[in-house]
Amino acid sequence: MLEESNKTFEEERSLVRKENNEKLSELKKQLAKKVEEEENSGEINLVEIRKVNSQKLIEEEQKFKHELDSLKDNLKSEMEQMEQKNIEEINEKKKQLDEKN
Repeated sequence: MLEESNKTFEEERSLVRKENNEKLSELKKQLAKKVEEEENSGEINLVEIRKVNSQKLIEEEQKFKHELDSLKDNLKSEMEQMEQKNIEEINEKKKQLDEKN
């Protein structure tokens, strides 16, 4: 009777171990799948962030170029005005010198 009890106990113990191992294996698979999904999600987020950053960089470069072009145009205009003013002053001085002579 004791032997039968021990045998039954060992069989049940073996069955419980088998079930536990199966459950553990299934949980490991689920965890691995979840980890993979999270990694993929993280990679997708990185790609999206890179995309947004790239677009922002392009916009900032365009804004900078526009501002630089505007400054160049302003500088050119001011230089032309100064040149015109200098020419007028030179002509006026010439005229005054001619009148003196």
